[in-house]
Amino acid sequence: MGDDTAKDGPVEPDNRRQLLSYLAGFFDGEGCILARKRGNSAELALDVTQVSTEPLSMFCEEFGGAVTTQYRGTEVIYRWRLYGRARIQLALQELLPYLRVKREQARLALELIFALPPSENRSPIGSQKSKLVHRLVDRIIRLKRT
Repeated sequence: MGDDTAKDGPVEPDNRRQLLSYLAGFFDGEGCILARKRGNSAELALDVTQVSTEPLSMFCEEFGGAVTTQYRGTEVIYRWRLYGRARIQLALQELLPYLRVKREQARLALELIFALPPSENRSPIGSQKSKLVHRLVDRIIRLKRT
């Protein structure tokens, strides 16, 4: 990677826009917003699967998360996955202006994050809030199928 990566120091604004644009395009094509209901609440993750580690390392450097190795027969597949509402929120807010295909899913995922109680608050959410959270998860899942 060249001089415009985060590990080489602060990324200049123009280079940062280029980087985010590249990552958003990559995420549009290869990424996934994972959402699932969990009791009265929900879980979110961001995921990108690829045969090359280089673009996944760029996601790691920019947003955190981890790259893991999987084997499908004789093929090696690499997966970047990001957990944690705060990290996912930051990543989606950064990518959103550049997303095209997954823009609505990202918008709904951000809405879901804001609908959930703070992660340090373990108290149960009310039934109305739970219904809203579950509707948002259903909408994200439906968009993945279209």
